[in-house]
Amino acid sequence: MEQATYSYRLRPAYGGGDYMIEFMRGDERQELLTDVLNAITLLQPDLKGSADLLFLVSLEINTNQGAFTYTVDEWGGVFIDGSYTLLSSIHEILEKDSNFEFVPTNPEDFK
Repeated sequence: MEQATYSYRLRPAYGGGDYMIEFMRGDERQELLTDVLNAITLLQPDLKGSADLLFLVSLEINTNQGAFTYTVDEWGGVFIDGSYTLLSSIHEILEKDSNFEFVPTNPEDFK
């Protein structure tokens, strides 16, 4: 079986509370955003706006289930932030896509 291009996890933000999707393998690939948007076409993603800040690039993307933020930080980490309901929908879609591999995590590791 061929290894997926990307791996990700659905995890709490440090300190608990809000959740995020964090990409771990393949996050350096320029095609990641395009591949994510292509995978979630059922959600009708549409770029709402962007911000190029000192240490990160942030894109606001609307969907038919609400908006999420796609962020690339100064170290090359890539994250998706949004409502837990929307993140769960994105996760369910990515989990079925052979380009993406879900890596389970223990929420206790992020407290």
